[in-house]
Amino acid sequence: MLPPVPATPPAAFDPDLIRDRSVRGRVAQWFMAHARWLFAALRTFHPNLRLGRYVLVTRRDDVEEVLSHADCFHVRFGTRLAALHPEAPATPIPGIGTDGPQYPPALETISQVVPFADIPAVTAIVRHFAEASVAGRTRLDAGALAWLTQAELGRRYLGLNLNDGNLSRFGLCCLAIGNYIFGPQTETSAAFQAGRGAAAEISGMLRRSIAHARAAPPSATGPATVLGRLVVAGLDDCIIESTLTGLLAALVPASTLAVINTVQVLLRQPNAMAAARAAAVAGDDVALFRCLFEALRFQPILPGLFRECIADGVIAGGTARQRHVRAGDVVFASTASGMFDPQRVAVPGRFDPDRPAADTMLFGFGRHWCVGFAVGRVQLIETLRPMLRRGFRQPWADRFNITWFGTFPESLMVRLG
Repeated sequence: MLPPVPATPPAAFDPDLIRDRSVRGRVAQWFMAHARWLFAALRTFHPNLRLGRYVLVTRRDDVEEVLSHADCFHVRFGTRLAALHPEAPATPIPGIGTDGPQYPPALETISQVVPFADIPAVTAIVRHFAEASVAGRTRLDAGALAWLTQAELGRRYLGLNLNDGNLSRFGLCCLAIGNYIFGPQTETSAAFQAGRGAAAEISGMLRRSIAHARAAPPSATGPATVLGRLVVAGLDDCIIESTLTGLLAALVPASTLAVINTVQVLLRQPNAMAAARAAAVAGDDVALFRCLFEALRFQPILPGLFRECIADGVIAGGTARQRHVRAGDVVFASTASGMFDPQRVAVPGRFDPDRPAADTMLFGFGRHWCVGFAVGRVQLIETLRPMLRRGFRQPWADRFNITWFGTFPESLMVRLG
């Protein structure tokens, strides 16, 4: 069993520490949305650019090479993840931040508690929440809809003990944890401290939820929720908490960004908006997903994945772009660049819903392909479907009023109908 929550926990989570309304922040976010132009230049002139101990990899072949060689390039989130469980730092968080022999068991754990058979239930939860949020509105905060939908899934699907009063707070805490784990901030930054405070708050919520599930009658605990399955399996509280933390840290930020970034691309590209709306009105889920997935390629969830080099090696050996790497180097494999590499992707700058699925690297590549892909697919379709059926646009005034929450647009106002 987990020890009780310490009497003197880390500093309370303060959302304002991570909110960014500054011009500098907006410039940084604009760059993130348009970085593919910089990547195009790097692919041509410096495809494996070294900056001190960092190596930026931009060619599709080389990105695949880095992400395929787990013996040389490891995920580098272990220290930050371990800090989320100071009482038991050796407890792994399944699904993220792991490599080596512990990775297959982590995937097995996730696949057992989040099986494909759950997709209809997830679909129903997201569809109901999104349709209720859009109904009767002429103005909608698409950003809030995205992360509140994830919080609703935490309550209805994961089985967490949440209510309407703390649903919003829970969603923001999950975004702050995502920024803490995957963001580039230093350990002394305000955003980093906000993430630690959010993690402590989420830990308290999870422990209360676990205690509530254990106190419930066996007939009420059942396998209907992820938490119910974990409790019925007889797992230790620490393992249950770490598993739920991994799910929240991976699924909530990624799904939120997928929805918000897709909305922004649809607003910028009329042809993409027209194709997606036609598919939504026609009820063609296959065509709708192809449109949304292709739109997301233009502004992906992440520009790439960091990997830590654990042994000396070579990237693109035997080619003109060959780059030697040393143990301790940090390699940034730009999946965003790889999806626009003209040597591997036909007419990459064209919006094409019918392009081969192999062109995309939106959910990773190979060994670390996102295990939550199926759930993320449902969330993307069902969150945006009611908005697309109504039609939406963004007046010029609202384009300058986006509130950023670390790397996430917290508020993104649109007009419906």
